[in-house]
Amino acid sequence: MILPSRCRLFLSGLAVTLLGACDRPTAPQARDQIENAERGVLEGRLSLGDLHLEKLLYNSVGPYMWFPADTLTVERDGETTRYLAHVVERVYLPPSRAGGRPYVKRTLLAWDKENHRGLAFAADDSVADIVSPTRRLTAEDTPERIWRRPAFAVQSERDARDAWFGTEGRVDFGVATKVGPCSLTQGNVGARFPIMDTDPGLTTTCDDVRFTMTGATLLEKRRTPERAGFLARWTSSKMSVRFDNQSVRGTRITTQCPDEPNPRTFLAWECYTYLLFWRDQTQFAAGLGLDVTRIEQPHDQDPYVQMLTAGVGGSSVSAPVHGVACCTAYAGPAHYTVRAPDGRTLREMDVAIASDDSLLKSIYWSSMSDVRDGMRALVLIPAIRFDHSMSRWAPLIIDLTILPCPAGKRRDNVSAPGNAYPAGGCYPTR
Repeated sequence: MILPSRCRLFLSGLAVTLLGACDRPTAPQARDQIENAERGVLEGRLSLGDLHLEKLLYNSVGPYMWFPADTLTVERDGETTRYLAHVVERVYLPPSRAGGRPYVKRTLLAWDKENHRGLAFAADDSVADIVSPTRRLTAEDTPERIWRRPAFAVQSERDARDAWFGTEGRVDFGVATKVGPCSLTQGNVGARFPIMDTDPGLTTTCDDVRFTMTGATLLEKRRTPERAGFLARWTSSKMSVRFDNQSVRGTRITTQCPDEPNPRTFLAWECYTYLLFWRDQTQFAAGLGLDVTRIEQPHDQDPYVQMLTAGVGGSSVSAPVHGVACCTAYAGPAHYTVRAPDGRTLREMDVAIASDDSLLKSIYWSSMSDVRDGMRALVLIPAIRFDHSMSRWAPLIIDLTILPCPAGKRRDNVSAPGNAYPAGGCYPTR
């Protein structure tokens, strides 16, 4: 269920407010609040000036100490500052029928109690390069976020009136070592909301762990996560931050994602973006020809596509198709093969009219970057679209080739009154 942006903003603020500073959260509540604050700040939906991130840092490793904290010695432009720090690792186990691999997120929370300064590093991998936040990198269902594997750094100071965002650098969380039982209550109840709850079907456990942390970044002061224009980049204040090979306590919160979605779920979005469990190149057979670094989502909509061959001549449907000139469903001839990630062939066939095929008509064709004769692309779809008995959280790969019109027929590729979006079908030559 997708909520309007104003509603999401209201609930985002409420997530931090409902748990009072003196209330120690359960593991699911801690998971939800960290995910919500991190997502909101990086996407620009929460203003640092609204104290959401700072309050999270203050409660987590500040005076109220939700988590046991260690001292982290940080070098800021050559000066040494001591922070209280804790790492929260969230492990999302794929649904049992999905296959795939666990999706892991890590966040270092650090608090300078003397200067009321907060510092956070976030990454989906144990080692990752820090980049400046953009919408494509922070949204969890984009190819850039899933397969580029970025990390982010944020600093909040002067009671959240100043915000700094990492533009480059690297963070290394090391290998987490379990050290004992969890310091949080391992309940399965998430943070409560007036209109929606965290999915009660998410089984959650947690452990106390320890990380050996190394990180360095160049922070840039700005009002919003995304970088401003060229001039602003050169004139904005910058600061270097680094820490080397330091042991930091942490909490690992493990969530078993369910096989079926709960329509009342608001948080734990990570369970419901199926390709987050398919981020590694080694999960796909070499014979598929799939390169996860080349997967695109041309118009922010389904499908995920890797172009293999651009095709010849002008576009089959228009010249060129950029998500509007083509059709909701391509009506011309095509050849396609459906394969599983392990390379097994599940179907192979030619179709004269793609829009009549039960599988191909489910593709949102107008989101394809171009459609040309001879174009060949790999298209990722949830397996349930192919067979309703299969998991919605596992991908299948369609190897799709656009075929030319047979002899004696021509392509419908001309926009005209009443035919603004030609579907690329083949019609007899007159």
